[in-house]
Amino acid sequence: MDKEEIRKLEPKYIGNTRHLTEGEAGEIMHDPANEEDDDNDALSGIALASLAFAAHESGNTGGGGTTQ
Repeated sequence: MDKEEIRKLEPKYIGNTRHLTEGEAGEIMHDPANEEDDDNDALSGIALASLAFAAHESGNTGGGGTTQ
């Protein structure tokens, strides 16, 4: 793991209060509790909700029928 990869972990896991060691960064990366799940990503959920709202407001329900 290079220093750039380690630096990317610091804001999320320690709030930039100090620098992670290579061992700490390795533990974070291999801990199943820290795996990122794209389906549960907060921004993905917001984006999907926004798209659904926009489709609803435009009358496009995705049913293939005529629009309102």
